[in-house]
Amino acid sequence: MELFLLKNKKAERLAHPLTCYYEKEIEDFIESNSATLLGEKLYIVGRQVRAESGIILDLLAIDKTGCIVVIELKRGDAPKDIVKQIMGYSSWAEKLTEKELNVIASRYYIQKNIHYSSLSEEVAGYFNLSSAPKIGGRTANILCAENFSTKIIKEVKDLISEGKDIQIVKFWILGNDYDMYMLTELLTDIKSNFSAIADTTKIVTRNTTASVKDRNFQLFNALKTPLEKEFDSWAFRKINNWQRIQLESTYKTGEWASIRGHWKISEGEIEFCFALDRIDNKFLLRLSFPKKIRGRIPAQFFNLLETSGLTLYAWEGEKIFWRDYLKYVLVLKNGTKGDDFELTPDEALQLIYPKIEIVKELIELIAKAV
Repeated sequence: MELFLLKNKKAERLAHPLTCYYEKEIEDFIESNSATLLGEKLYIVGRQVRAESGIILDLLAIDKTGCIVVIELKRGDAPKDIVKQIMGYSSWAEKLTEKELNVIASRYYIQKNIHYSSLSEEVAGYFNLSSAPKIGGRTANILCAENFSTKIIKEVKDLISEGKDIQIVKFWILGNDYDMYMLTELLTDIKSNFSAIADTTKIVTRNTTASVKDRNFQLFNALKTPLEKEFDSWAFRKINNWQRIQLESTYKTGEWASIRGHWKISEGEIEFCFALDRIDNKFLLRLSFPKKIRGRIPAQFFNLLETSGLTLYAWEGEKIFWRDYLKYVLVLKNGTKGDDFELTPDEALQLIYPKIEIVKELIELIAKAV
């Protein structure tokens, strides 16, 4: 199999099949890009989860309806006992209470040094829901491998006809000297109750042929490590319950994506973020804090704001939550509205690094007031 980009009546060879890669690389990718499997994102709550019996699940997730999703990934051909294997995992997962799932998720995010509150709050926030669904009590299952025998496919389809939630996703890994591509195909064309079924084959890639949302995630995943290192070396990180920088995609359609750091205080949150706004085609720095603490912030803070170029900003039609906050914004790069605005990680870092010390100084001045 070869992958070509068709453009201006010409075919450009993008990639060829890769055989030299690790199962862990694919697991890493699916962990960060769960929507590549069946079309909708999943909230990952665990990886290499060990059950009491000693069995180990590759990935454990929650979908937007509160259903537990068990994901089993195999490099190469799916083994003949894979269906029995995942149904055993599923039987165990189905008995998990929300409290037990919360413990699993808490361990997972603490290990990744990502802020975590509670499972219900995190699920509601991740899927932009007004309240969390009932979590647990039912399972859906996804088998992923490069190849499945006809016997396995028939076995899975029989289970679906009996009312089981199980799907098969076949994948191909292609690449070149610079990029890796993942092509997926849903082999089980019988619909189940699983909420994230997709009918089309998708291409997920690390370059501009991917969807807008995928490109957002790719950009901010690339920025995450260098920015974490930059802020981890900051002594002030250990004060006032500093929470590590984390990746955040606010809109499912991908118009907005950001990487941010924040503190929780009694009046709300202090937050900074570097964000890509694809509606107005801007890459920007934003700093926000509750209006209630404005009077306690020293004049030095506002003097620094003025010299740094950050200006007070407000968006129309904002959520009520944000009306209680002051937001200061500096546009780091402007694009032409209506164009496909792109920014490479190197370009983004060149724009970000000169502003990091200013961000740190501004946050320290705010913190003195609270």
